[in-house]
Amino acid sequence: MAGLDLLQSCPAQIAAKAHPEVSPRVRGPFKGQPLETFALGPLMDVLNRVEFEGDSIQQALETVAQHRRPPSHPGLGTFTEHAVRGYLANPSNPLSCDEPMYPVRGFWVCRGKKDGVVRETWAWGRRYRSQDGAVRELRVFRFGTAGSRTRPPAELATAAYTTAFGSPAAWPDPWREPFDPVPPSGPAVRRVRIVEFGCLDSSRAVLFDGTVEEAAAMYAAGAQDVLRQRALGGAPNPGSDCADCKIITACDALPRVPGLLGIADSSKVRRTLSAATAKAYASCPAQEHLSRTLHLPRPLDSEYSPKAIRGQAVHAVLEANHARMPRVPCQIGDFPDGSQDWSVGRWQVRGDQALVAARMLAHHVAVCPFRHANQVIDSRVEPVIVAHDTAADVLVVAKPDLIYRDSEGWVWRETKTTQWYGPKTMTLLEEHPQLAFAVLLLRAGVLGPGSAGARIEVEVLRPDGADPSCLDPADPETAAEAQRIVTGLAEPWHADMRSIARPGESCRTCPVSQWCPDYVPPRTNSDHIFDADGVDEELLDDPQNDDAW
Repeated sequence: MAGLDLLQSCPAQIAAKAHPEVSPRVRGPFKGQPLETFALGPLMDVLNRVEFEGDSIQQALETVAQHRRPPSHPGLGTFTEHAVRGYLANPSNPLSCDEPMYPVRGFWVCRGKKDGVVRETWAWGRRYRSQDGAVRELRVFRFGTAGSRTRPPAELATAAYTTAFGSPAAWPDPWREPFDPVPPSGPAVRRVRIVEFGCLDSSRAVLFDGTVEEAAAMYAAGAQDVLRQRALGGAPNPGSDCADCKIITACDALPRVPGLLGIADSSKVRRTLSAATAKAYASCPAQEHLSRTLHLPRPLDSEYSPKAIRGQAVHAVLEANHARMPRVPCQIGDFPDGSQDWSVGRWQVRGDQALVAARMLAHHVAVCPFRHANQVIDSRVEPVIVAHDTAADVLVVAKPDLIYRDSEGWVWRETKTTQWYGPKTMTLLEEHPQLAFAVLLLRAGVLGPGSAGARIEVEVLRPDGADPSCLDPADPETAAEAQRIVTGLAEPWHADMRSIARPGESCRTCPVSQWCPDYVPPRTNSDHIFDADGVDEELLDDPQNDDAW
């Protein structure tokens, strides 16, 4: 068992990762990454050189930048230096709570054997011990602020357990071979700490500080069964993780749609494309790479505009309502009246926008997809839809607000909010490219039975009414326009392997400008305000997996 990422959503992929000896029967041509895609890889290499080779910070940064392959994007280099200097701000003991701690090479691995099967458990991070070895500390990373999010209990329990009871071991070479743990010498471990470091602001948070007995109890109660089940696997669940799956060629659950993007070139390394990714790339290639591929953190002073918060809050309320079972239509009483500030989840709507959002929600009642709930056969709120365009070797991913099925077939539902009443200069598909992706995916039948009569419903909510529209994916003109838009967005992204920055207007609202060496400061102070009307939730919802385990 090796490094299970419990945040991944496909049981089959997790099980395959847990068995290093599993590999495809037929391997395709090797396609190396042109740029580093693991944002913490260079950081770990630099820290290794400082802690184990005696390099200065500057020497380590220069050596890693020169020799690591694949190379880092310049923006990742900026982030790496920032995180390294913050981590080593107090070189003698940057994170520990009290006594000095000393870096440990290799891993702490718990190993067992049952029914002839070797099982190994370990946690990724940086390892330290007290001088006598009685205290061990595992330091894990968060891209943003330490302690800002709760980690899954099974992850924390596994980290504490392997830190308490793991034996030292070097990384196996080749990876399919097991670790070769060496029994620890010296005093038995008595105390274990798990400390989280925030790369953005050099913050820290102690996630666990206890005895080895407490670590064992936590593991038995909250992780052992979870890890065993994850290693056993289950039905595949295609999603954003498919691009990195080593059994993708054997997966029967993943729809294959060659030519979906209109690109006949499978020579590039497999990547994932969504409408939000394509839009971010069109704005600036470096912005897309740093924010959506590497998930680098946003600055502490970044914020959404009131309009963007309003749109997110409306979406969050509708998401919760449409997830209710049994299905019931939305009613006025389900929504805030806007007479005062209100919140839903992380979104707090204040002032005039509280009233505007409430009015938008009230107008949704007349066009709620469940107003005839008895005719709905199936429904899924914000599902992840994925298809593999084998001609381009790209995983195309979409996340509609809602899909539901009635007697005519599947319905792909998108909701937009806006206060704009000016003239339209773009068609609906041009204004919202995710609808163009939806047209092509529905035409390809990726939703399975019921796709033949599929349609797309677009609900535009304004303070004074709702404006519904319907798109027919089977219509030749609609399909041709969708293909033109999708191919036009996908082609430059697919061909680009360097993600060079394109400074300009996009710098004003760039969420990762802090890391970009080519950033051009705007003339106003609104460089970190994310403003949007007609919110694209996939783009504005925090895309980063902030856990680095």
